[in-house]
Amino acid sequence: MVNLADDPLSEHDVSIGPEKRRVVGEVRNGPDRIIIYTTGQKCGLATTRKGDDKDLSLHVLTAWPKDHTDGTTRLPHGPYLNASGNGSRGTWASLSCGKEAMVVKFFSPAIATTSTYRGSLDVIKPPNAESPVSIVVGPRDIREKISAALKTHS
Repeated sequence: MVNLADDPLSEHDVSIGPEKRRVVGEVRNGPDRIIIYTTGQKCGLATTRKGDDKDLSLHVLTAWPKDHTDGTTRLPHGPYLNASGNGSRGTWASLSCGKEAMVVKFFSPAIATTSTYRGSLDVIKPPNAESPVSIVVGPRDIREKISAALKTHS
C-alpha cells in the first residue's frame, strides 16, 4: 500500500459499503500523476495534472472478472475486465483488472519517456511520444510475465 501525502481521491470517493480504498501505486509522468488503487473487488485509476492536484482529470473503475469465463485472457494471469476513458487535455487510459494483477495504458499529449513511481508496479516506457505508458501492478513474478508479454505484443 502507498500512502499519499495529498490524496485527491478522498473528495471523490463513491464507494458505498465496508470496502476501503487502497492505493497500490503512483506514477508521475511529465505533468501527469497516475494513482492506481483497489477497493474491494474493483480496480481503479485516477489522474491529476501538476498544478491542479485536487481535480481529477481522468477516473476509470472496473471490477474483477466473476469467473474464468468472464473477461479477456490475452495477457498472463487473466482473465481481466477492461475499462477505458478519455480525460481532460487529451489524456486517455485503459485499465485491465484481474484478481492477481492490473495493467494500465496511459497516454497524454505531454507523455515523457521516463517516469518516477512508487508501489508494487513496473512502468514500461513508451518507445516514442505517440505511444502510451504501460503500467503493470502485482507481485514481482506476475509483473515480470505480464511485462514480457506486453513487450512482445507492442
